Amino acid sequence: MNVKRPKLSREEIGKTLANFELFLNQKIEEKGDGIFVSTHEIRGALEEEVNEHLDAVHNDNVEEQMNELFDIAVCAIWGVASLRKLRDD
Repeated sequence: MNVKRPKLSREEIGKTLANFELFLNQKIEEKGDGIFVSTHEIRGALEEEVNEHLDAVHNDNVEEQMNELFDIAVCAIWGVASLRKLRDD
């Protein structure tokens, strides 16, 4: 079955990335700039954020779903940056 999907414009993607950058900076202000110190810590943080997203889905709360997806993205990016730092230091 072929589903016709609306397309996202580059402008819409750009706005989302700009919003994400604000969200990321807010999270750094709240939590600090310390790295994850192990792959297990990264996995645990990601799993927690994914579970919170699932709760938002079950509650049919679109705003919270978007926030949780941003949290997942922050966690993933922070995890990659942390692993690079651990590898390179």
